[in-house]
Amino acid sequence: MNSKNILIGLLLALIAAGGVYLGQRSSSEKTGAESKQSTPSDTSKKEGSQLKAASSGDDPSKKSPEGPSSSSQGSAPTSGDDNAAQTKKRIYNEDPYWKKIKGDPQVARLFKKTQKFFKNSPEAEDFAVWISAGFVMDENPDYGALIGKALKEIDQNKEENFNHLKETLKDFTPEDSFIRGMAINLVNQMSLSGDDKVSFFGNESARKVLLDKQGRFSPDSLNITTSMIFMKQNIKSESEALTYATESLKKNTDPAIRKKLISRFVTYFPEIEKDLESYK
Repeated sequence: MNSKNILIGLLLALIAAGGVYLGQRSSSEKTGAESKQSTPSDTSKKEGSQLKAASSGDDPSKKSPEGPSSSSQGSAPTSGDDNAAQTKKRIYNEDPYWKKIKGDPQVARLFKKTQKFFKNSPEAEDFAVWISAGFVMDENPDYGALIGKALKEIDQNKEENFNHLKETLKDFTPEDSFIRGMAINLVNQMSLSGDDKVSFFGNESARKVLLDKQGRFSPDSLNITTSMIFMKQNIKSESEALTYATESLKKNTDPAIRKKLISRFVTYFPEIEKDLESYK
């Protein structure tokens, strides 16, 4: 997988999850303010820190409840700092970018938390590197090289890891929104079949929506928009999206939420607009 494509995908997920409501209104209703949000370069700087702060349970001020993961025990620490993310694989221990970022408190916390989530996978460490490194995502080519290594390791056991990922996400809470968002992006980068990806993104698009105090999609629910975007990229026919759209609208009966969902589904899958009329 080309590291440039990975970075583009990650940027797309970051923007969608950070509050850029691409599907909030139909194209004919877009305001001037929305049109200013259409370029990734403008929005990524503005929304990146918002995503990192909001997506969490990953607030740096919060003390991590997890200690060092069991899978890192027995290996020589790669840093004198016991609080840094500790990896066992040589590809990471010798990676210059990983050495630079693994001591960041947020990276270390996300690493330990993700490794615990994916403890049943032989590639738990690779999941943890992929997801935790996403917190400091930048344009450094070394970043693309690092997550490319993690992706390659995960992809070598793709079917089993895909199943692990689907099962693991069932236990996520809204506070795990950043990890969910990175996991969604990971699925898009894995060399899975188009049908597998559409099924995964469709189910993620059909989750229960939560709104914040301002009546907007919560950070966790913004991952639903990201999933719609990735489903759009992999779907063969827009009619395939109808199953997931109707499932979503049956789960989400609040009129205000339905309006937001229909707007998004119709933006990405305009052919199903008439089929959703009865849910308005």
